[in-house]
Formats: sequence, C-alpha cells, structure tokens
Amino acid sequence: MTNNFYLCNILTDFQLKLLDLIQCLREDIKKAELKNPHRDNEPILTLQYSYIVSLFECSHATVKIALARMEELELITQVTKKYNQCTTYRYNPSVYASLVRQEKRRKCTLTTGRKKQREEVTASKVVRYMKGKAITKAEKLRKKPS
Repeated sequence: MTNNFYLCNILTDFQLKLLDLIQCLREDIKKAELKNPHRDNEPILTLQYSYIVSLFECSHATVKIALARMEELELITQVTKKYNQCTTYRYNPSVYASLVRQEKRRKCTLTTGRKKQREEVTASKVVRYMKGKAITKAEKLRKKPS
C-alpha cells in the first residue's frame, strides 16, 4: 500500500483510493485466516457497490469504471457475478508488484538545483530526492536554535 502513489500515472485518484480499500480488505481477511485454498491462497473479496458508494460518496458508475480499470490491468479478477448480489474478486499482488516496479522505472523530468536545471530521472529517483531533501531540512531545523 505504501507504493500506491507510484501508480498515479495509470490510475485515477478514485481508483487509487479503491485500491487502498481492496488491499486493506485483503489484509484483514488474511489476518482473520479466511483464506480460500485456491490459486495462490489469495482470499476472495466481496465488494458491494452500495457500500463503496456510501463510503466514498460517489456514483455507481464511478465504482463500475474504477473496478473495470483494475480488471483491465489485472490487479483484480472477477470470481463471481450474480445479478442483484455482491460481486466477488480476487486481488493479484504479483501484478501489483509488477506495475509498481514498472512505474518506478518511468522517466520523469525533474527541475532541480539553484539554476533549475532539467534532468530526466526515474520516478523512484524523484522519491529518493524528496526523502533526502526532507531529511536534510529536518536536520537543519533541529540544529537551529529556537
């Protein structure tokens, strides 16, 4: 879940929120040991549109589009769908990991330095720069007398 922001290039903000929810549900189900013994021991997730609509205050169409996009990327796979019932899905962590690795290698144009030079770097390098900058600034603030 901590790497979801890398997927902002291929998923909308709502889709990222829904992915967070799916990952949270998956972890809670796994902790409760409600594993389905089929296919990689990944639990089956029941997603009811009306619950998602209530939680995120969005439309059914928004939920449908978001789930369709995640299915298209193979982040989730539909297990069952029966009219007027909850749809069940299975989350695919290996596809998730693959997408995150791919997006970490994505090229970004970074403008940095005093002269604001443009440099093409990977997304993961941008995050490392951000972490380094935050640590450096925090150290300076800590050493600064009040």
